[in-house]
Amino acid sequence: FECLAYLPGYTSFFAVGGGVPNSYGLHGQLWIATDHSRGTTRGSVYLLGLRLGQLDLLDLAFSRSSDGGATWSDPIRVNDDPEDSGAWQWFGMMSVAPNGRIDAVWNDTRNTGAVNLSELYYSSSMDGGLAWSTNITISPVFDSWIGWPSGQGKIGDYYHMVSDNLGVNVAYAATFNSEQDIYFLRIG
Repeated sequence: FECLAYLPGYTSFFAVGGGVPNSYGLHGQLWIATDHSRGTTRGSVYLLGLRLGQLDLLDLAFSRSSDGGATWSDPIRVNDDPEDSGAWQWFGMMSVAPNGRIDAVWNDTRNTGAVNLSELYYSSSMDGGLAWSTNITISPVFDSWIGWPSGQGKIGDYYHMVSDNLGVNVAYAATFNSEQDIYFLRIG
């Protein structure tokens, strides 16, 4: 199934379910955040989601509205792997720090060549999402196909993050010890 999020003039953001890399589970959810900083981006509304890549399978995409959601920018691709890499970017999440920095974290298969082997990646923006920092790997590789609870066939969507002015706190699901567990990571 897929669930489209409507943006005036643009409808490519979506959350995907079924298939790989998360067999019977979601591949992502839409993340919406507002900018409460004192800078020029104050009041902006941000959206992070997945969209079909130009040549690869799923990309992490970002859009912003500076008029309360009446209009939205064209989506910007956040992941910086080659567009023909065949990689999956999935389970993206986003939060905004009080200073206006936007943080994004997601699962990514770019370095493994296998749909079930992901690493957690990070990128940030200091200009309201117009430009994003170089993507960095922030976790070891984990296998999204192992450690499922009986009868589920999916890794859980136990993902969340909260940004502060010095960094970001991340909670995510992974299978580092051959079972599904929730991990905490501090970036910054």
